[in-house]
Amino acid sequence: MGLPMRCQIRPAVLLPFLLLLWGAPPLQGQEVTARGVVYADLNQNGSRDAGEPGLAGILVSNQREVVRTGVDGSFALPVEPGMVVYVHQPPDHRVPVDALNLPRFSYVHEPQGSPPLRHGGMYATGPLPDRLEFGLIPAEKELDFQVVIFGDPQPRDHREVDFIRDDAVGEIAGTGAAFALVLGDAMYDDLSLFPRYNQMMAAMGMPLWNAVGNHDIDFDAGGNRHGRDTFRSQFGANHYSFEYGDVLFLMLDNIDYLGYNDVGRRSYRGMLREQQLQWIGNVLREVPEDRLVVLGMHIPLFAWGGETPNVNTGDREELFRILSGRRVLALTGHIHMIYHHLLGEEVGWSGPYPFHQLTAATLSGTWWGGPEDERGIPVATQRDGTPNGYHLLTFQGTHYRERFKGLGFDADAQLRVEFPAGEVAADSIRGRDLLVNVFSGSSGNAVEAQVNGGPWFPLENTTGPSPFFEELLTTRPETFGENITAIPTNHLWRGSIPEELLEPGVHRIRVRTVDLYGVLHEGSGVVEVR
Repeated sequence: MGLPMRCQIRPAVLLPFLLLLWGAPPLQGQEVTARGVVYADLNQNGSRDAGEPGLAGILVSNQREVVRTGVDGSFALPVEPGMVVYVHQPPDHRVPVDALNLPRFSYVHEPQGSPPLRHGGMYATGPLPDRLEFGLIPAEKELDFQVVIFGDPQPRDHREVDFIRDDAVGEIAGTGAAFALVLGDAMYDDLSLFPRYNQMMAAMGMPLWNAVGNHDIDFDAGGNRHGRDTFRSQFGANHYSFEYGDVLFLMLDNIDYLGYNDVGRRSYRGMLREQQLQWIGNVLREVPEDRLVVLGMHIPLFAWGGETPNVNTGDREELFRILSGRRVLALTGHIHMIYHHLLGEEVGWSGPYPFHQLTAATLSGTWWGGPEDERGIPVATQRDGTPNGYHLLTFQGTHYRERFKGLGFDADAQLRVEFPAGEVAADSIRGRDLLVNVFSGSSGNAVEAQVNGGPWFPLENTTGPSPFFEELLTTRPETFGENITAIPTNHLWRGSIPEELLEPGVHRIRVRTVDLYGVLHEGSGVVEVR
């Protein structure tokens, strides 16, 4: 019987001595051939039993080449130390998940393990087994399904793991989604929190597909070669593909870790790099062009506000070239704010459809900052004035729609009247604009407002900081970390304040908006003018 997908841990410290005893040549840098089989795990016990057939035509990859299994389910791929062999989930099967609801679909080939690393790195996997075995569970192809997405849970310590437990896990479990995409920065540097964090996240009750973030790196590794070893010891492959329904999901690793710079600071940039770009092209050649392509990654491809290397992906134009002609939705984290972009030629994208990038909400909001609520959990409002939270993506075939959900907020809470608000003097708002924050709004939204039941009037999209977050920072600065500021956002709408709103008294402002998907959202605010 071949090695199952999750191999036994072999202590790295023993391997050099064993190699001396065996007279084996050095393993570092050697290319060998990985051979194996993909089979139907009919009884779902994680090992191949009599009567469980090999599966033909299944994609298997070494994170560079992509092959299909033969008629008996067999495959062969070249591998070098540091590569990961994984099986690609097809639409009519599921990869197994373990007790932590983590997909187990890959084999990390790290014969000698990691060098000494603070957080353990990757255990020594030893010589490549004679045969790798990947079991897939037969399932109905689902065209209609829902996915939870979020970035940056990012706990610094066990107290912040408590916040994730009490603020997010139960609520997300209640969505009933098919699975979740975690868009990087599961950790905030302290990778020793992974075991408890993974136990906590497992209670969401759905498979959790993870992308690597810049705070998930083994910083003492000095560079990319061993920089995500601890991550791989927890999750397996750091870039990989799978299908669900008519959607191809590509989970990317765009963290180019450069080690410590001249002033002793950790340095990284957004970059996919040649091998991963080659792999993306190889996967796409095997998947029909009519599939919707969903990319999951940490650093945005294009970050609104500038071309800073650590918030943009430097080789995105090569990715755009490879994806040209496809329908694409890119999901990113990293920025701790929400924004939609419908990208085109201005950033190098050409194709029959706009390139839709959503930088998603984070569970940690502004790094678990802000005043504490009645539970002792920080409000964690993001720097663009949006609540910390997640998004629900609903797929119907290759069509999708997105809805934001603030943690602890009603599902209908999609916007906030940010100015004027509370109690204000008439002279303080005269000549200024009414300002509305549509949490997951985009340039495709149409927004209107109404005062005291009067006529509706249109608002125009504008860019600027959130007055709500500015006020929060002004009144409770001690509850936020250093250097936190309200950053400009592109999901604000403004309009001239009607004369009626300048009259002393209490006024109700109603707002309605139709989003990218034709869905109507409404909200309101109350202001007292003196």
